[in-house]
Amino acid sequence: MDEDAVLQQLAGQVVLVTGACGSVGSAVAHLLAQAPLERLRLLDQHEEGMHRLAGELTSPHCRYLIGDVRSPERVRLASRGCDMVIHTAALKHVALGEYNPSEVVLTNLVGLNAVIQAALENRVRRTAYTSSDKAAHPTSVMGASKLLGERIIAAARDLQENSLFCCTRFGNVLGSSGSVVRTFLEQISRGGPVTVTHPEMTRFVMTLEQAARQIVGSCLAAEGGEVFVLKMPALRIDDLAEVMISKYAEYLGHRPESIERTYIGARVGEKLYEELMTTEEATRARELEHQFVIDSPADDWGVPPGHQLSPQPAPKTLSAAYVSSDATLLTSDQIADLLRESGIERTLYRYRNNDSAAPRKDSVGVLA
Repeated sequence: MDEDAVLQQLAGQVVLVTGACGSVGSAVAHLLAQAPLERLRLLDQHEEGMHRLAGELTSPHCRYLIGDVRSPERVRLASRGCDMVIHTAALKHVALGEYNPSEVVLTNLVGLNAVIQAALENRVRRTAYTSSDKAAHPTSVMGASKLLGERIIAAARDLQENSLFCCTRFGNVLGSSGSVVRTFLEQISRGGPVTVTHPEMTRFVMTLEQAARQIVGSCLAAEGGEVFVLKMPALRIDDLAEVMISKYAEYLGHRPESIERTYIGARVGEKLYEELMTTEEATRARELEHQFVIDSPADDWGVPPGHQLSPQPAPKTLSAAYVSSDATLLTSDQIADLLRESGIERTLYRYRNNDSAAPRKDSVGVLA
């Protein structure tokens, strides 16, 4: 993806990012701040996070809006006059979602509905929804909410001719809030043990920068109702722990050989592997060089009068799911390279004196 070419397509536009203080939302904000926009509106209910984000961004086109996606009126006002909305606001932590399902519904579904209704009312041209690999055969409340969110987006494309809606399905974002990378760094800084759920647990992974580029590029390329899935590497969580111990223990004040790894079992709602695309979805997916495009199941419902979809290339029928357990796993050297690419070395100092707000020593090391 040519990043400069993508950003130039946004010249003179007004873009809203919800959940702008979250890990992915912040990465999207930093990317869009480089575009020649007329206005970049950033919406989040986290006042302290918004203050921090305002200090990081230097673009004069940014506007910092305090508000919650659960409030339809606030979202409607924030999206007025927008050309594009990128919706990243969500409750995403699997274990917390299992014990707070009603809150997941309010943020992930009621909030999404508020975004869709605001986009329709304000005739926003393009709206992108950030989904998750956990939406494929979901086993958790969070995953189920993301799958339902994808279906709501698919149905929304037929509600208004001039408004396009699409989804981007992410893998695990290294270094994001609540990710296993932060957990492992905190545990290493305390001298261990490093807690791993299962020695064979695998996950798809991507960097924050990749996530930001994927959602912006997908939103601009969308024809309506698709789910875009970036082809991404997979790793074994146990291998990630081993690499992080060997690379960062000494910097954090401990001998690598002194850090133990313990296996504590998967938490409620977790799987040993992740799927980015199911076998059923593969039958309606198109494979491109760097991503899969899963066409909407709403295609089978027919296109209403007056709604004209752009011609699509003939789908390439795939025969298998896209599953982390079947993927070629990253080697130790490749994991180390990916960690550097994710910017981990810029944050290591936070853990050197145990002064970060990272997870406790006994928190579970699982990608979220």
